[in-house]
Amino acid sequence: MKWKSHVSNLKKSCQRGLNLMKILSNHTWGADSITLLRIYRALIRSKLDYGSIVYGSAKATLLKSLNVIQYPAMRIALEAFCTSPVESLLAEAGEQPLDVRRDYLSLSYAARVAASKNHPSYRYTFSDHFQHIFEQKQNYPLPFYVKIAKVSDNHIDFPNILPLDLKIPPPWTLPITPCNTYLLNFPKYDTPSNFIKKSFAELVSKYQHFKHIYTDSSKTVEGVGAAVITDTTTYTYRLPSFSSIYSGEVFAILSALQYCRRSVGDHVIFTDSLSAVLGIQQLYPKNALLLLIKTELGKLLQDGKHIEIVWIPSHMGITGNERAYSEAREAISNPNCREIQRVPYQDVYLQIKELICDRWRQRWQSLYNNKLRAINPNLVTQNYRALTRRQQVLLTRLRIGHTKFTSHL
Repeated sequence: MKWKSHVSNLKKSCQRGLNLMKILSNHTWGADSITLLRIYRALIRSKLDYGSIVYGSAKATLLKSLNVIQYPAMRIALEAFCTSPVESLLAEAGEQPLDVRRDYLSLSYAARVAASKNHPSYRYTFSDHFQHIFEQKQNYPLPFYVKIAKVSDNHIDFPNILPLDLKIPPPWTLPITPCNTYLLNFPKYDTPSNFIKKSFAELVSKYQHFKHIYTDSSKTVEGVGAAVITDTTTYTYRLPSFSSIYSGEVFAILSALQYCRRSVGDHVIFTDSLSAVLGIQQLYPKNALLLLIKTELGKLLQDGKHIEIVWIPSHMGITGNERAYSEAREAISNPNCREIQRVPYQDVYLQIKELICDRWRQRWQSLYNNKLRAINPNLVTQNYRALTRRQQVLLTRLRIGHTKFTSHL
């Protein structure tokens, strides 16, 4: 389990991808840096990523030997000089160092495992099952749960990830949820707002005997707000700042369905999130909130209630939608608003990405006498899409600070 043979074979396999990049990387007529980096990610980085969660337990010196694959690839893609600092090459290409990326992949895997307690790796990821053995053998590689705890450093709240192993009714016992997307026939930016309002009024007239519910969500730097508007009440919620606007929209619909179960009669839910509507129609969703919606729909079916979901365009002057958006916006900064802590593991990916990027940025900003860091302290990737290969090479060498003049004079 020292992984020497695996790492050796991995380097040989990646070498073929490097040879391909060399063929395509002429500094005058060759492929641009964006294309070469895509080739690197498809043919080389994908191999380095595969199984990195497992072979990441190898010794640091062995793992560092994989850098002889990544560094030449960056130098070929950017056509930089051999004297260019490694950190500058990675920063200019927007590629994380391999050790940082292995941490990102490990945390992402742990987030997926946390969503299912029936996962075979769950007990070995979140419990100190073999701690007594590793305490006696200090020279052994650290177990995976120690690595996860060390990398996350209590910044990732794995216990609050919503479970995926829910007991939902079989899909063949659930009717296809009626989702009305009639207003998609009128493109938002090509149709006058008055015409859309008129079409919406005609659509609403078909639901005269239904109770109307409006849902919406809003996201700012402070967090994500969700709101449910009915004829008599308003429900507002606040989700963590790392949550996605999609989760806010789906959670609002889930809350509306829970209200439908407590209320009597048939209901129609108006939402401006087309992605949420399409997600609800999936037979086997991988989002925990969508699974909870499936569960609620099954309970509503048993109660004999009829529910329909209607998509409406946002910010077109529809009163219920505008009010729901305003309430969701205010919920973000409202201290009395109900806070929702449990989120799907997909949202934790965003938090993990921010955590890893912050650590890479801190490492980058700690460098001294680096010419690229002086002009790019926040790791902002440049877009050279409109330039020729020759122009890209010249600008990259100037930004890194290693040209024919600076390197040899």
